[in-house]
Amino acid sequence: MDYTKYFCPVCKEKFDEESDAVVCPECGTPHHRECWKIQGECANSHLHGSEENLAEACKIKEAEKEDKKISISIENVQVPNENQTITKENVEKVSPSQTFLIDGQPSVLYEIAVAKNQRYYIPHFMAMSRKEGKFFSWNFWACLVPLAWCVYRKMYKLGAIILAIYIALLGFTSYNIMTNEDYVSKSYECFQEDPAYLTNIYLYQAGGETSLTVKQQELMAEMEKIQLPPAFATVSSALLLGIRLVMGFAGNKEYLKTIKKTIKKGEAKGLTGDSLKMFVFRKRGIIPIVIPVLVAIFELLTIY
Repeated sequence: MDYTKYFCPVCKEKFDEESDAVVCPECGTPHHRECWKIQGECANSHLHGSEENLAEACKIKEAEKEDKKISISIENVQVPNENQTITKENVEKVSPSQTFLIDGQPSVLYEIAVAKNQRYYIPHFMAMSRKEGKFFSWNFWACLVPLAWCVYRKMYKLGAIILAIYIALLGFTSYNIMTNEDYVSKSYECFQEDPAYLTNIYLYQAGGETSLTVKQQELMAEMEKIQLPPAFATVSSALLLGIRLVMGFAGNKEYLKTIKKTIKKGEAKGLTGDSLKMFVFRKRGIIPIVIPVLVAIFELLTIY
């Protein structure tokens, strides 16, 4: 039978001539074989026994919707596991998704990888994987603190690139300061007076209950005189802004690609079922929040 005018009710993809289809023996609804295996039953089993012709209900009139895809609204995508935080203790208890696939994989693997905030990420992943006008999506935290976000989501390679840029900028800035003879001289005088002079200055700048000595005041005044080369200051500001904007718009897409690679790596090792779940969680699950918070503080106070 020709199923090219039908859509699989699980993954929502249209059948083509080479599709391996499985038909429900009770209602006649066609499924992709892999989708049937993941679903474990007919996607329309809850309607079995009704008078509605389910097979015809899945049929797409070629004259009306030729070459069009079913539109999936982000607001209507249901995440089966609500918005729970997935941990090492409950990862194996996370139930398989009964509603959709992401890039041909059951969405439960992506939920486990995300571990927290599934209601935000899963619908965006769904839309981006289906290329329904959602090649990019906005992520506030990836824009505000890109390095901390990468650390929290275990995207270490991307985080390493961002950190390298930060270190390069800080290195040049530090070099520009340390080559200033007046600054170096006054810093040495402050150190002879009090080896912990930097702590006192930082407390003063933060509004702490402390006062500066005369030499420390002179050092502060010298620091205010030091100016970065205008060209470097402009390039530095543009680069930092560019990183934040790129991460804000493309962070989710990169996150989706990273999770997909992890799933494929697990499958290449022959992992399935709970063992694949645990592999995905270990490689991609979030890390304790205290570490990203410390990184975010460093990023906001030191870099920006």
